[in-house]
Amino acid sequence: MPPSAVDALRSVYELVEDVDLFTGILSEIPMKGAMVGPTAGCIIAEQFSRIKKCDRFYYENPGPQQFTSDQLQQIRQVTLSSLICANHKWIRKLQPDSFSLPDELTNVPVDCNKFHEIDLSKWSDRGGCRVPEGSYLALGETAQTKPCTHCTCTQDG
Repeated sequence: MPPSAVDALRSVYELVEDVDLFTGILSEIPMKGAMVGPTAGCIIAEQFSRIKKCDRFYYENPGPQQFTSDQLQQIRQVTLSSLICANHKWIRKLQPDSFSLPDELTNVPVDCNKFHEIDLSKWSDRGGCRVPEGSYLALGETAQTKPCTHCTCTQDG
């Protein structure tokens, strides 16, 4: 926090414990490469972590909608830069981190054909059934999915 902010807060508050959270956050010096200070950064990170872990539709969380390990591997290899390159007809080069400005040291623009292309065959219909832990059964195949539960893949799923 810059000394001028400390002086301004001292003129309004008797004790440091009385400073409002929002006022304190706005008074902090932003972290390197960020738009917010350490307190806001911590709050944002904690909130994102809770949203990610508790959202049953978040793509990495388990459930009936979960992706296979092969699909997750493909998803994790895709970047915003690779998506822009794959879907824009005039862009030929782009920096790997499209959230940051290009520079000649750490974010050098590269040819679009150098980016990973997603393999959509990992989503093709396998003619089988996905069981709760994410593996597949062929039609007619039976597998034990839990100690007392067996699943059989039928035409109806």
